[in-house]
Amino acid sequence: MNKIGLITTQNVNNYGAALQCYALYYRLQKYGKVNVINYNNQFIGKSMELLRFSFDTKGFLSCLKDLLRISSRKRAIDNFKIFQKDNYQITEPMKKEDLIFLSESYDYFIAGSDQIWNPNCISSDSKIDPTYFLNFGTKKTIMSSYASSIGDYKFNEEEKNEIQKYLLNFKRISVREADSQNYLEKLLGLDVEHVCDPTLLMDKNEYIELLKGKNIKKIYDKYILVYSVCRTPSIKSFATQKAKELGLPIIYVDQDPFFNIKGAYKIKDAGPVSYTHLTLPTKRIV
Repeated sequence: MNKIGLITTQNVNNYGAALQCYALYYRLQKYGKVNVINYNNQFIGKSMELLRFSFDTKGFLSCLKDLLRISSRKRAIDNFKIFQKDNYQITEPMKKEDLIFLSESYDYFIAGSDQIWNPNCISSDSKIDPTYFLNFGTKKTIMSSYASSIGDYKFNEEEKNEIQKYLLNFKRISVREADSQNYLEKLLGLDVEHVCDPTLLMDKNEYIELLKGKNIKKIYDKYILVYSVCRTPSIKSFATQKAKELGLPIIYVDQDPFFNIKGAYKIKDAGPVSYTHLTLPTKRIV
């Protein structure tokens, strides 16, 4: 049986990142035994720390926010850890220098989805992390990417030469955005495929199966669900307007203690498939 090593953003308090990792892991099992490589990216991994702190303004504010929501944050992080433990095989945490020893243990390495090729998303100094370009692989190992993303990042000449060196060793290269496909093909002179995000490789029934055995509290048969990375006043006003038009309650998922929609139910500790507490509104919108 083929042994497949998947490297992506896995140890992170982010719903999209957790689900794309699971979906790609789930699909790759069709082709062999899959392990998620638990690469210890400390920049990304900070999101799983109960209290994040660094000696700058941003670090101080992050720590203050975490203190204000420490109970719900702990529950959320625990829910993410449980999801990871329950749903895929993952290696022990590994540093960059440890990864070279994996080459003899795998037939394939896959650089997975998410913005692993966007330096702004995966490193504190906005530098390329060669790990996500599988620089630890050898000629004996078949290397590919699936739906890797660069976001809106543009590589400079030095970075272009660096990633070209890595990607020339790939058997197949695919990205999840059409503009990234066009950009990389022109930049590198290599064939690049455009594919869908792995979360879209799973159908409704497969996601329902993922929920089986979970203690999911059913609140309403019909409701408006709000989840938004951008926390803007327009999100609040649009959701409230639609709730009144349709006569439905709002349930919104957000770990931020300061973003609230008046008259809505709030879940602050949700993991990818479960939550623990629901904050009830003092007065519902409808």
